[in-house]
Amino acid sequence: GVHLADYVMPFFLFISGVSMAISVRVRPGVTRMKLFLGVLPRIVKLFMVGIIVQGGWIEQGPPSQLNLDLTSIRFMGILQRIAMAFLVVITIELCVPDFQTRQTTVPTLAQKLGLDIIRDTALKWTVATTFLALGVTLTYAVTPPSSWPGCQSDI
Repeated sequence: GVHLADYVMPFFLFISGVSMAISVRVRPGVTRMKLFLGVLPRIVKLFMVGIIVQGGWIEQGPPSQLNLDLTSIRFMGILQRIAMAFLVVITIELCVPDFQTRQTTVPTLAQKLGLDIIRDTALKWTVATTFLALGVTLTYAVTPPSSWPGCQSDI
């Protein structure tokens, strides 16, 4: 069945996307590289917080001693995946150019309906769709070796 936890990642991705749309606007006097380098620490922090809060990799030993168990660190948890998605989206947004819109005296039907934004950002949509196709292909068409943890065929 569906649980509350099934809604957490999609809603968190939505909120991350909304905050990215607000914070990642190239303002006058700010270069795209400066903006990217300003966002990069946020991505690294989100990734590190994901590693720290996932738990299970710090075990309590004798009193006043912590044992660091590096074998159980999960590098690609939910927050880490959100950080990687943030990195991909910000790179596409800042590095892939928009098509220039022709200025006409009489607005076209696409401009009246607001559909010209799709044409203007077609290259970004192409890159994003390519990443989506790659992800779907890797998820459903590639079979990992059974020697990898969690990939045994007897499950």
